[in-house]
Amino acid sequence: TCYLSNVTTGYVTTATRDATINEIAITKNHFIGLTPDVILSDSPDKIEAALSLMSNLPDMDDKQVVTAFCGCDVTQEEKDDLESRLLNLYPMLDIGYIDGNQDVYSFIFAIE
Repeated sequence: TCYLSNVTTGYVTTATRDATINEIAITKNHFIGLTPDVILSDSPDKIEAALSLMSNLPDMDDKQVVTAFCGCDVTQEEKDDLESRLLNLYPMLDIGYIDGNQDVYSFIFAIE
């Protein structure tokens, strides 16, 4: 696998079991936000999990573009909510959506 040094990959998916990992309490059927290396958020709401994921990225303030590959469970209302709330937190972001329709991940993010 080849990684671009300026791109951070993030995911939102559903937890399959209760656990505590890296001091984050994870609840089965909650949404978790993670990078390839670490789980950064847990929430019963997928948008909250995505926002918490991004706010916990160490270099998020330096990012300019977010591309979200949306899973089959993501509605247009959720896309609009995520975009509005992300722009409130990071007004200079350029946000794009691709309907990936993947089953396992609600969102796959490429954050540049």
